[in-house]
Amino acid sequence: MAPDRGSTPHFPEESLQPIALQIACHPKNAAWVGVVSPFKFRYSFAMKSQTGSDDPSFPRPSQWQIQSPDRQSVDRIARQLCCHPITATVLVNRGITTAEAARTFLHPDFRQISFHPGLQDMDKAVERIYRAILRGEHILVFGDYDADGVTATVVLTEFLRQAGATVSHYIPHRIQEGYGLKPFHIDSVIRPRNATLVVTVDCGSSSHEAVLEAKAQGIDVIVTDHHRLSPPYPEAYAIINPDRESDCNGFADLAGVGVSFLLVMHLRKAFRARELWRNRPEPRLKPLCELVALGTIADMVPLTHFNRLMVKTGLESIAAGANPGIRSLALASGLKMNGCIRTEDIAFRLSPRLNAAGRMQHAEDAVNLLLSPDEATASPLATRLNRLNGQRQDVERSILADVILRIEDGSQAMGADSIVASDTEWHPGVLGIVAAKLVQRYRRPTVLIHVADGIGKGSGRSIPGVDLYGALNCCSDLLMGFGGHPMAAGLTLAEEHIETFCRRFDTVVSAMTARNEAVPVQYIDSELFFHGIEDRLLDELEALEPFGIGNPEPIFLARNVEILNRRTMGECHLGMALRQQQGTDNRIFQAVAFNVPDPEGIPKELDHILFRLRWNYWNGKKSPQMLVESFRLEQQSKHHR
Repeated sequence: MAPDRGSTPHFPEESLQPIALQIACHPKNAAWVGVVSPFKFRYSFAMKSQTGSDDPSFPRPSQWQIQSPDRQSVDRIARQLCCHPITATVLVNRGITTAEAARTFLHPDFRQISFHPGLQDMDKAVERIYRAILRGEHILVFGDYDADGVTATVVLTEFLRQAGATVSHYIPHRIQEGYGLKPFHIDSVIRPRNATLVVTVDCGSSSHEAVLEAKAQGIDVIVTDHHRLSPPYPEAYAIINPDRESDCNGFADLAGVGVSFLLVMHLRKAFRARELWRNRPEPRLKPLCELVALGTIADMVPLTHFNRLMVKTGLESIAAGANPGIRSLALASGLKMNGCIRTEDIAFRLSPRLNAAGRMQHAEDAVNLLLSPDEATASPLATRLNRLNGQRQDVERSILADVILRIEDGSQAMGADSIVASDTEWHPGVLGIVAAKLVQRYRRPTVLIHVADGIGKGSGRSIPGVDLYGALNCCSDLLMGFGGHPMAAGLTLAEEHIETFCRRFDTVVSAMTARNEAVPVQYIDSELFFHGIEDRLLDELEALEPFGIGNPEPIFLARNVEILNRRTMGECHLGMALRQQQGTDNRIFQAVAFNVPDPEGIPKELDHILFRLRWNYWNGKKSPQMLVESFRLEQQSKHHR
């Protein structure tokens, strides 16, 4: 989550996940990543006729471009790994150009994690926590109310309990207390528990005043966080944050839960050397990877290096149904894992429900769910989170409709390059999600602000190429506090400064990047003929998972495709049987397209389609399935219009 002093920012969850998880997140895509998505089906020729070239509310058509990887590298990997040429092509497209690197990527192992010296202050933090356990000091784990902060809290709290520590946790109320450790928490939370050591997770980097006050009262604070950290640093006992590192040993993109887990790894190793496990079982780390997977995917950090390994391990454990809280939440959300769970299942089903607790009421319900010892305890909590998520969706839809209506009737002016809107009635817990959807619709960095008692607290989302944190920094003289990332941030400001902030923010955004009116490019991994689809290719593509930012799911192109039959699923999803009209191969593949505007209006014969290819698991069986993301018509376009 993005930090600030008093705001309620969050990374986008299901509102941005189609972009983050499904689009080829390649550096070349930086100018535009929202054109093709399984949740925003588009057929290219119809764009202008539906919206007009100047309509900002509808994504622009994309120019498709098949990538051209180095053929020698592709042939070498295919030969040395005995893998499908398409698999080798995808690997090279992602910068994996040697057989050794490809083997490591395709077959990651939990044991691959090596203990580098670690991040700065790691040894110092480990020693202080060890000393607290020996002395019987009360350790307070101070967390955050989003899915990343909740899972980070549970990871560290659960490990310390197993290590015999006197430990408790605390997560502030999003609306009543705001983000992060604050001075009033010293007297209201820390001292009543007689805690002498506080460990923050997914927060703390901007808690200068609170850390200083704790230090004055003899309370040590260890900050573990992953958000931007700028000098002067808080005067904490130790600060573990990849953002302060020049060389992060592959840990630069950790989520808050990843930093928490890294600390746990070093604690376990140090405790082993000190024979702390002589009289108690040594905690297993793999079960904690389930929590790391949840928080990492929810926080939309790149799934590379350490993150990919932890998420892959965690997803395998979740699929086995180990954690009763996660198992109950999956059941409540309608998710049928069938022995397989993917990043999108976390992004669209589980993490929004974990986040709903903190957005709508209090994140303690999410913590208690993940700490539940059995399903009897977990099931009522999962049902509650599912209900809160439904309420969250209703509130979100209402605010989104309100802002769109204001924009379209002219009562809410859009800046040349940004949107800033405020209201006293909006629920502050969902503004980040709504801002993300407005970014998708209007392609402008967006900040939404809830105003109460003369103070505005807002959440913002950005577009690739516009550093939202940097833009807010240029407006810092108008703000009471702000923090976050290039793509998501939060802020607090006086109500009388909102209008001035609107103008300044738009000027800053305009200076950061000129509006790119060029047709965006959708990069395609390879053309794939239906006759080249075989079981080993699907197995190898599955080995590339988990997919997400930094490791996009491959996108393929096929030409001359015929829809043999179709069926509408729900209101706007389309199931199809497809055959390629090329050669003598008449194999038929099942396919699905989501959110198709006019399922019955799609013609039978398609010149080109873009699709993803994967195994579909159902009732203990698996079969090939295409997820069609877009198609293009040439000669038929005029007829179809």
